[in-house]
Amino acid sequence: MRFLSLSLLLLTFGMAPSGFAHQESVAYLNLSADAEQLAGHIDLSVDDLGYALDLDASRDGADTLGNLRDSSSQIEIWLDGGLAFEANKGACAFVAGEFALETRQGESYLAVPFTVTCPGSEIPASLHYDLMFDVDRQHSVIVSIEQEGTASQVVLSSDSRVLDLGSTTPLLGTFLGFGIEGFWHILGGLDHLVFLATLLLPSTLIRVNGVWQPAARFRQALGSIVLIVTAFTVAHSITLAMAATGVAAIPPAIVEPVIAISILLGAVNNIWPVITRRIWLFAFGFGLIHGFGFAGALGEALRGDNPIVPALLGFNLGVEAGQMLLVLALLPALYLLRTWISYRRWLMPTTSALAGIVAAVWVVQRIGIPAVA
Repeated sequence: MRFLSLSLLLLTFGMAPSGFAHQESVAYLNLSADAEQLAGHIDLSVDDLGYALDLDASRDGADTLGNLRDSSSQIEIWLDGGLAFEANKGACAFVAGEFALETRQGESYLAVPFTVTCPGSEIPASLHYDLMFDVDRQHSVIVSIEQEGTASQVVLSSDSRVLDLGSTTPLLGTFLGFGIEGFWHILGGLDHLVFLATLLLPSTLIRVNGVWQPAARFRQALGSIVLIVTAFTVAHSITLAMAATGVAAIPPAIVEPVIAISILLGAVNNIWPVITRRIWLFAFGFGLIHGFGFAGALGEALRGDNPIVPALLGFNLGVEAGQMLLVLALLPALYLLRTWISYRRWLMPTTSALAGIVAAVWVVQRIGIPAVA
């Protein structure tokens, strides 16, 4: 038990510096093909460029665009090597245009227009994307393709770097691509998982006369878990759809701290229970906020005339698949531990306290309060 406690402690403080735990490295690639050439533009986070190319542009607020233009040759060589277009007759030529800056979700992005010309005036048949993966394996790129009057979206990642441009199926490609993105988004979204795990810690227990007691039957414990997960899922699905379609929006400066606060309140409630029944209402209420957190990258990707229904459905199902991995991992352990008195009296409150410490650090980081040295 001491070894388990030490492991949890090390894990917790190892997670703490990740103040924006689920904000990922995402690029946006837009492609448009006509009869003779392919044109497009790629939007890359200025911070990502700084890491990948060891540029200081992201740390110099005085003239970020000027610094990037000074490094244009280096950036263009890097883009040419990481955006490899191929046609049936050979490699295609990549030509970058004038740099510009855009703002996405409060973050600066470098927008680089480009054209691609292939041997024999062919249209590229494939794209091999290989940017950023050497410094961030979790990086992904959302590719929007407009070809012959149809639009589709595909998500490429370190495990899926090649896109066949000649056989993209608009709806299916969008659905599968965003399904994969949603799956990795929730697995990389540590704060979402910590929130859900915190609510699940006492899910196989019941509160009787001020004391945690084990649930008598598996069906009772399973019912509690199902209600919590379902409520969280329904809630974040609602606000994810609302945010992604532009119906409603809450600034990240509000969403991010509230997500951290939700974890902190859930942890405190495990130690000093105030809400002992209908925890699913707590999961639903804060799940609405978590949905706006999920929507950041998705909402940006769905700008324009891209197919929104398959993207939303795929992304949401991917998120649910990631959540189910957590539930399946925790359920057997929580059910077995429910009868262990040390779990109820010591391990569950201690684990909740560690989650609360992490959440408190995230709250401080996200509202910009200087940390005490």
